[in-house]
Amino acid sequence: AQSEARDPRNFSLAEWQQAKRQGKDPRAIKAVLQDAWAISDTKASFIHALEERGYWLAKGDRRSFVALDMHGEVYAVPTWIGVRTKAVRQRLENEDDLPDVATTKAKIAEEMQEAMRRHKGQLLSDLQPRNSQLHKQRRAMVHRHRATRRKLIETIERRKWEEARTRQSRFRSGLKGLWDWARGEAKRIQRRNEAEAKACALRDREELDALVFAQLAERRRLVDMRAELARDFTSRWRNIRDDIRAYDEMREHREIERKRRRTRRFG
Repeated sequence: AQSEARDPRNFSLAEWQQAKRQGKDPRAIKAVLQDAWAISDTKASFIHALEERGYWLAKGDRRSFVALDMHGEVYAVPTWIGVRTKAVRQRLENEDDLPDVATTKAKIAEEMQEAMRRHKGQLLSDLQPRNSQLHKQRRAMVHRHRATRRKLIETIERRKWEEARTRQSRFRSGLKGLWDWARGEAKRIQRRNEAEAKACALRDREELDALVFAQLAERRRLVDMRAELARDFTSRWRNIRDDIRAYDEMREHREIERKRRRTRRFG
């Protein structure tokens, strides 16, 4: 049996999305239908084999056997399995006991909508722990950032006062201080201290700015992760919603066909 051909009604959300991304490869479709035919010797076994692979057997408009996929696409069985119509009829016998295409589409839509509702639930279940984890990361990050900034500010303040005392200690007191003032040494020390104080203030500002910028970058990364999670969820939710609408239209098509036939019959 084809390993990639499975009943889409039993797909997980990830399998459903992968199947949609892969699209429809005519060679793969033909291989799946041929495989179902090869392992079947009766109509019942062929129906079972098809449904296991995501296809439904129906009666075509011109007294023929057709298979429908999960999207309601119709495939003429003889053409796609490469067997003459007569041989197909010999094995499957009469098609009159099979539902027509419109009825089969309605059945597919009903069963697949149930799968879509399950996918919606799975999508919400998948979102909750991921969103909760990001929320915890954000709270931990905020606390860590605050503590780190507070520690750096305390370090800067302590160092600033220590450096200020060091600079102040360069001025001598008493007669020695007067002598330094008289010969211009005190002025030189004052200029040196002012230059050092300015350099230290710039250093402190740069250290604090570097920390803030690093924290902002980390915060942006987390914001980007949450935005990506939201985009991914929204995209998947819309895809499932669109699939549900498509199956709604498929079900409505049956009612349209019924009304059309009733009009032809009595019109």
